[in-house]
Amino acid sequence: MRWGCLLQWVASNFHHKGKFDHMMVRQAITGSVYFLRGERNARVFNNKHKEAATISKEAMMQLRILLLHYKKPIPVRVKESLGIYSPSPLEAVSCWVELAFVGLGSSLA
Repeated sequence: MRWGCLLQWVASNFHHKGKFDHMMVRQAITGSVYFLRGERNARVFNNKHKEAATISKEAMMQLRILLLHYKKPIPVRVKESLGIYSPSPLEAVSCWVELAFVGLGSSLA
């Protein structure tokens, strides 16, 4: 599927801002584009690359962090599938440190 077709499909099918599933799809697409574009730029301009699994892990971590700060109730099925729970402040900081470590670890290699 071409990017233009995918973006048109998402825009026409997931346009309700108040629906949780619509927000998740939009965030997944936005995050994917962001991380893939960053990887493309790193390869072209810095001659550095990351494994696909690392990029995927970073994108999923970013989605988890977004959901930790989501104000409305998150469906239980989503919490279970992503391993999301209500963190203590110390656990929230730990999550940020882990995200930073994932980003640094791939650039240090």
